[in-house]
Amino acid sequence: MGNPHFFPALHKERYSPTTIRNQFRRLEEKAGIFQLSTGRYPRVHDLRHTFSVHALEQMIRKGMDPYCSLPILSTYLGHKGVESTEKYLRLTKQYFIDILQFSHENAEKIFPEV
Repeated sequence: MGNPHFFPALHKERYSPTTIRNQFRRLEEKAGIFQLSTGRYPRVHDLRHTFSVHALEQMIRKGMDPYCSLPILSTYLGHKGVESTEKYLRLTKQYFIDILQFSHENAEKIFPEV
């Protein structure tokens, strides 16, 4: 049987979280990704969030109903329920306009500038 770890090392061992963070930081620098305005750096786990948002967006653009898409995405991510998947998704004003095809004026009423 294979190595059960997401970042496997030799002999069914795993890399330490520090090693993974350091390697990810080096890759971010090479890709030109630097500190966020919050002073933090993007995390490895943020890739999962980004994937989730883009996957849902793609399913909806292909004509799938958002409420039917969520259980599919949830299963793909290995979640037991849709509630866990919802934590990964943030509905921004732009997605609201694009996905639900609301006018910009209607979106402004729902999402006022802060």
